[in-house]
Amino acid sequence: MNTILTSDPLLVVRDSDAEKRLDLLKKALAANEVVPYLGPGLLRLGSAET
Repeated sequence: MNTILTSDPLLVVRDSDAEKRLDLLKKALAANEVVPYLGPGLLRLGSAET
């Protein structure tokens, strides 16, 4: 079973509202306005390990 961990309530959208939101998210991602969450340990900035 898949689990979504979130601190916010889940929002279910359908039909044209979902299409509009998806279109806005695609534009934001293409413009580098969104940083995808890669999960703990997958993205390390300035790692001290050699």
